Amino acid sequence: ITSTLKKNQLYQYNFGLIGIEDGLAISRQSNYFKTSMLERDNSDKLIYNYQPRLDYVGTDEVEITQSISNGAAVVGTVKTRIKFIITE
Repeated sequence: ITSTLKKNQLYQYNFGLIGIEDGLAISRQSNYFKTSMLERDNSDKLIYNYQPRLDYVGTDEVEITQSISNGAAVVGTVKTRIKFIITE
């Protein structure tokens, strides 16, 4: 996923409804962030929030890994990479 942002702009990616038994974690943190975190919204969807550090212009990238469970064990993983192009 590649997303172009204006400097200081907030970006959100909706991962949707992810079960409690499935895990979602930032496996490689971005380098130039003010905000970079996962949280559940009011409808229990997992949202990734990113905002570049103040006045940063350039590129950044985050990797988020979802562990897929059958309820008893992790049976697979899915990695999502989001590249940010931050402009004036």
